Amino acid sequence: MRAPTLLSLLVVCSLLAGAQTITLTSEKEIYFEDDVRAFADAILAPSGERVVLHAVIQGLNWAGPGCPSLTELLRLPDGSDRESELPGAKCFQDASGRIEVKFDAGHVTNWYGLGDYYIRLAMGGKHRDPDKTFPISNEIVLTVADAAAIKRNWGPKDHGVAVDLTLDKDTFALGEDVALHLAFENFNADVPIYGFSPEWDPLHAVKIEVREDNGQPVRETCMRAWTSGGPAAMWRFPIGMIVPTERSLAGDGFLPNHPGAFTVSVSWNVFRGEDDTCQACQVSNDFDLTKPYAIARSHQKSFKISNGPKPSIPCL
Repeated sequence: MRAPTLLSLLVVCSLLAGAQTITLTSEKEIYFEDDVRAFADAILAPSGERVVLHAVIQGLNWAGPGCPSLTELLRLPDGSDRESELPGAKCFQDASGRIEVKFDAGHVTNWYGLGDYYIRLAMGGKHRDPDKTFPISNEIVLTVADAAAIKRNWGPKDHGVAVDLTLDKDTFALGEDVALHLAFENFNADVPIYGFSPEWDPLHAVKIEVREDNGQPVRETCMRAWTSGGPAAMWRFPIGMIVPTERSLAGDGFLPNHPGAFTVSVSWNVFRGEDDTCQACQVSNDFDLTKPYAIARSHQKSFKISNGPKPSIPCL
């Protein structure tokens, strides 16, 4: 066999350097669907765990502005296919032309139920040519699971109500989001219990507290992906109904942006109702929100963020 010449090696290296690829990745493989739809208010706010995906694009002649358009090619658990253009992506291009893209693929409750989802990316918009010369990405598989399957470790009851906080693990990479799997339950309160839906909480009845190893609160690091407003409806929490819901530190704006050891805990304010006649009662403007009937607190959870390169796109 003839040994490769210097010229042939240079040609191969040139081809590899100019290769066109889209590499798709996810921080995790399993995402949880919550059950806030029990309140029938899912149309008012995103619910379910947020799915943030990453892509690296090589070999694209791109000068902006904004990000290249991408189309998500999705195979659903029932075997059907769906295509949709991805809005709201953030991107970063380095000196070599390599483009990193980070985008919110939605909240799993707004997907199509439990099961496995097969996802690929293709160039979209003006970059999606009829000849399809730019290759489609690799395929990843994400599983949407039922949050009811999470084993709960309830915090102490306050007047019969309690809250649970569960983490996926105790060590995260720098820039990796920390999912907060929450659950709320009225175990045995003596009075009718009402509270804001965890997914539509303009007055922050659900509070997430993140602290440094020295006890100092973590400063806000990202714009909070949340909704604010005036008084809203309070929902009835009947005895025995568990309400799982999903939040994350990046989504709430308090994902630490440096390595270290941290703690996180959650509190839940609920209020006493007059009776059990309404499922959702409108809160009057003069309602005193400073005097909850009970404040349930989760157990404190410890986690670490390992040292590593800072992410090119820290917030989404």
